[in-house]
Amino acid sequence: MGKNTSNQMVNPWHSKNSNGKSLAESVNEIINNSPVLSEATDEITSSKCKAREWKRFTALLEDYTGVKGQGAAVWIPTEVKKRIEFVRANAKTNIPIRALAAAMIVAFIDEHRNELKTL
Repeated sequence: MGKNTSNQMVNPWHSKNSNGKSLAESVNEIINNSPVLSEATDEITSSKCKAREWKRFTALLEDYTGVKGQGAAVWIPTEVKKRIEFVRANAKTNIPIRALAAAMIVAFIDEHRNELKTL
């Protein structure tokens, strides 16, 4: 770190240059204006979000596996049921289709509750 004329320590990260910008402001400006860097940041954020969503889904799947009782019927298109069955058939463990569908639906509702309010 350099010193200013009054012998106080100057933090180069926050001190202003001749253009009136600090190093921190310049770095943030470069990052925000760089499509490559902003895409990478978006990817990292998206990865964290997906990991959190997956963790929530697997927790719900565990909660709904082994639930007793008759439950309630919800009619879904045949194609949707086939896609859920495909996921179940390719799973490494035996997952009840009821638990799989319930976890998918609840995870989606939880993740998008604000958007669903606008329907």
